[in-house]
Amino acid sequence: MPRAVWTLAIIIPVCMAGCSRDATTISTLEAQVRRNPDSVQHLVALGEAYLEEEMKHDAFIQFSRAWQQAPSSFEAAYGLARAHAALGARQQALTTVDQALEIDPDSVEALSFRGRLHLAAGDPEAAVDDLQRALELDPDSEEALRHLPIAYLRTDELDRAEQAARDARDRRPEDVDAHLNLALVLAVRKKYDEAEQLLRQAMELAPDDARPPFRLAEVLLIQERKLEEAVELAEKAADSGEPKGEAGALAAMALRKLGRQREAIQRLHDAASMNPRNTRLWLMLSAAYKEIGEEEAAAKAAAVAVRLAPRRKMREGEGGELIITPEW
Repeated sequence: MPRAVWTLAIIIPVCMAGCSRDATTISTLEAQVRRNPDSVQHLVALGEAYLEEEMKHDAFIQFSRAWQQAPSSFEAAYGLARAHAALGARQQALTTVDQALEIDPDSVEALSFRGRLHLAAGDPEAAVDDLQRALELDPDSEEALRHLPIAYLRTDELDRAEQAARDARDRRPEDVDAHLNLALVLAVRKKYDEAEQLLRQAMELAPDDARPPFRLAEVLLIQERKLEEAVELAEKAADSGEPKGEAGALAAMALRKLGRQREAIQRLHDAASMNPRNTRLWLMLSAAYKEIGEEEAAAKAAAVAVRLAPRRKMREGEGGELIITPEW
């Protein structure tokens, strides 16, 4: 029986941390810009507010205006880079953050941001350079601590990945992401017992977060142990908001290993129906039907996969954070 393989996709966070501004604050900032249309400070502040509210195009306009007014402004360049990334324009984001770092080469935030962009673009070596430099400047940089272990994983430097992940967890012992990253590295290294322990700790730290139960279900499924619990964990992840139907796929795989084939098929059918653009779910469903000899149902599921498949190649970073790639 084919073994499950861990794969990784990086989602780039593009909004700055902080409390969301309310409409009154944005209105005030807009009024300031109307009164002072050439003020870089006000344009940047409004761009930041728009970005926090995920008004991506509006943020892009304000940062562009600020950049035109002051090409030597780090804040304008860095803001524009993040707006480009928010709009999915990765190459433009890289170009602009390069310009920002020419202005301020020691910006930890910009270095970490560029590292994440390189990671998402499939250039983990460049990501390692940026994230290492960010940590040299600020050993407590949350973003650099979070992403450096993943960058090392992508360069197959497993010893460094584990050390970086342990350092991050030690520096941020209450950070769920630090637990998740270390668990991922340990699972890749087949240190499943410690990975399981970390994921259970993560569930205690964040009871409403879908990721710890989802990933713990993966660890159990990879080992083909505690499969009943794996089903329960996958269902908990689904109830907590795990996107794109992957939790349903995990539950189905565990049910199949338990010999409950019909239940597994129903889980897959429900997950695929709720997430019709997830082609892999339909292909898994087709394989499941074929396995029990229902050729007509298998053909219908495969046809849906072909009909609903995206007409473009999926970009790196799309499709979830951490999933098993199952083969039925």
